[in-house]
Amino acid sequence: MAHENACAEVHVKLSRISFLALASCLALACAPPSGLTVDLKTDYVASDQFAYVRTEVSGAAFTDALVAGTVTTVRARDGYLAGVRVAELPDIGPGTYFVRVSLLTSEDSVLASRVTELRLTTRYSMTTIVSRSCEGVVCPRSGAPLLTECNNGFCVDPTCSPETPDACAETRCASRAECESDPRALSECGSVECTDGVCLVSADSTLCASGERCGAVALTCSGPRDAGMPDSGPPDTGPPDTGPPDTGPPDAGPPDAAPTDAGPLAAPTDLTASADPGGISAMWTASVGASDYTVEISTDAAFTTPVATAAITDTSAILAATRAGRRYYVRVRAVAADGRISAWSDVANAITSIAAPGTPSVTVTIPGSVRSSTSGGWVLAPPSAGTWYYAQGHAASSCTGGAAISYRYQTEYIPGSTINGWTGWMGADAFMVRPNPGYGVRFWAQARCTGPDASSSASGTGTGCRMRSGASC
Repeated sequence: MAHENACAEVHVKLSRISFLALASCLALACAPPSGLTVDLKTDYVASDQFAYVRTEVSGAAFTDALVAGTVTTVRARDGYLAGVRVAELPDIGPGTYFVRVSLLTSEDSVLASRVTELRLTTRYSMTTIVSRSCEGVVCPRSGAPLLTECNNGFCVDPTCSPETPDACAETRCASRAECESDPRALSECGSVECTDGVCLVSADSTLCASGERCGAVALTCSGPRDAGMPDSGPPDTGPPDTGPPDTGPPDAGPPDAAPTDAGPLAAPTDLTASADPGGISAMWTASVGASDYTVEISTDAAFTTPVATAAITDTSAILAATRAGRRYYVRVRAVAADGRISAWSDVANAITSIAAPGTPSVTVTIPGSVRSSTSGGWVLAPPSAGTWYYAQGHAASSCTGGAAISYRYQTEYIPGSTINGWTGWMGADAFMVRPNPGYGVRFWAQARCTGPDASSSASGTGTGCRMRSGASC
């Protein structure tokens, strides 16, 4: 983020500052000025894809009224790959704000938009990146105040911006090489660059054959327009038609003004869902006459509480699903430009992947000498002090994505090589055995992660061992 300090702006030599101006600055203690400027970078194509850029500022994630005087709209121009200033808002004071930058078509519909959350303490310049890599990516929009926004094709915290890279570090590209796997880089003439951590695409006609140009939107090569000479042959000089005119009476009936019945819009078919690193990937077959599609994702098949709903112009989408090992349900319906809406498609579902935890570390403790008439056997909790001689194995590992961790254990008495087989999976991170006095005990432990609908594979095996004397085995 580019912060500007008012005191740092006083670069004029003291000999050129009047005593009154200097006294005024000291009286105000050079208080931080207010104001906000917004720059836009995008690989959407101005004029071909969008005509205007609208900037809005809200104090509460667009659930309350916009901040007065902070809605600006400018006509699109060239240069957005390098960055163009789209708003200067000098009257905004300190506070927490949500800034929404939208690309508008010539019909004032929203082509794409991005919301950024920021805490304004002084004059501030921010950059918003709206990239084509976010087409079809649906990020959750429920919660307080806002859950996620799309950055470089992934759902991230809304504070993510080029000025706050730590908020989106895992989704940022670091070089052009990381962008070369982008599907747009595999098109006929798409040139992809890593700009401020985001892969942005542009048309490169040097990748086309001689005489061809690269289409800025489709990123395909095509030949030049036909510049041949018009037909300059002589006009048709045949005699005019001299037949009698048609003297029949005109049709005096009223014009037929009824609209053409376009019939019902068919629901999308062949819907499939599969686990994707970014959530759930959905694909379907297009409906004839559809202009776009409404996609819903939910954790229940009845869609009583959809996680997200979004409008998609393509026939595929990556739907954000952040809970590991959870089954998500997807459905889609078609929408026509004339307002017709189809029935919902059949429901598809998929379970998000769940990674195995790391190999647990195992520590073994032997509390002290106690009675020795009984040995062997598993116990769930330490016996009373002075009752039994026991050893405890403690395993430590962790899971991500809200998954719960469980463990299983195996032990060996030393000496004697009496091995108890693996226990079942359990939530306890510690387990105990009662060996004979004078023995040592070796513990093995494995961990796995469990979500609501699936579990990971077992981790690697950790081990630890301790002798009755307290020494390691």
